[in-house]
Parts: sequence; C-alpha cells; structure tokens
Amino acid sequence: MARIVDKDAKKRGIIEAAAVVFARDGFANAKMADVAEEAGIGKGTVYEYFPSKEDLFLELCRHLVRWPQDKSRFLGDPREGLKTVIVAVLESYEKASSFFTILIDYWSVVVRDKNAKRDLFLAQGEGFYDYPRRLVAEVVRTGQARKVFSRAFTAEKIAQIIIAAIEGLRIQRMLDPRHVDMDADIKLLTHFVMAGLKPGNAARRTPAR
Repeated sequence: MARIVDKDAKKRGIIEAAAVVFARDGFANAKMADVAEEAGIGKGTVYEYFPSKEDLFLELCRHLVRWPQDKSRFLGDPREGLKTVIVAVLESYEKASSFFTILIDYWSVVVRDKNAKRDLFLAQGEGFYDYPRRLVAEVVRTGQARKVFSRAFTAEKIAQIIIAAIEGLRIQRMLDPRHVDMDADIKLLTHFVMAGLKPGNAARRTPAR
C-alpha cells in the first residue's frame, strides 16, 4: 500500500525550515538546497511545493506570525477587549522571534530591486497585515456600535495606528534596547488609544493656512 503523505504537514515543515535558513543567511544568500537540507528532504520536494525561492519567502512571511484566532474573548467588553487585543498582538510578534529579521529582508527587496520581483513582493506585502488589522478594527467597531468608543476615527485607522506603533516599538528595541521598556510603552500606547476613543471626543481638524 502506498504511503499517505500529509501534504499540509510537509508544507509546514518546509516553511519552518525556511524560517531558519532565511533568518540565518538572508534572502539573497539563502538557497533552496539549504532549505531542503534543514527540512531533511530532497531539493526536488521543496520545488514541488514552492516553484521558486521568492514564492517560498512570501509564503514564509505570511505565516511567520500566529495571530490570535479566538475573537470572542475581545468582543464581550470592547473596552477591556481593546486593551487585551493590543497585548495579544504584541505577544504574537514576540513569539515570532525571526519576524523582523526576515521582514527587513523583505523590505530590502522592495526598496532596492527595480524589477518584477519588487512588484511581486510589494503586491503580496499588502496582505501581510490584513488579519490583525481586521481583528483590532472589529473590536473598535464593536465598541463604536455600543457607543463606548468615539466614532471620530474609523476603526480601520485606529487598527493601523496600533499595529504600526507596536512594530515601531519592537524595531526601536532592536536598535536601542536601553530606551525601550516594552511593558511600560505598551501601557502608554493603550492609555493614549483609550483616551482618544472616549465617547464625545472628536477629531480635531488642522487649521487652514
């Protein structure tokens, strides 16, 4: 009887091996043969699942962070839920130890390469943040519907700012760890967000010049 191959498990194994190789060698120097060796399989098997190094790298970027999937725990009380989801997003990043190392390679291709590879990476990159943005926005939108959050700002914009702030803090911690206290800084970020979303707060318009 032919052995049944769990293709999903095989694919996950390749992606996990790729995370090790790309974090260690960088996108430019990594080779599919190195990924195959790390995964303990033949190079041909890697190509069965991923036609090119670019395809494998983009798939890796999409799976590096395991975002929280149980949305219900954030939606019961949106005020507490928003505080909790900010911490949950941070924890997801923290558990993805090689995320920023690999993401720097991704942006390097986007910034430096002026060819079809750049266009491919840029198009795919737009989807990297879809899930966390939707998750945070849903919590904010629920609070707005229940009138515990101001409607002065769109839920999507709030989600975008929160995720950008978390990423920015983590990058700063990599470059200047002495000046970043992640727990304290996340509490301050949460304080600013909650204060800005208090009912009755309105977005201030920039005076015309």
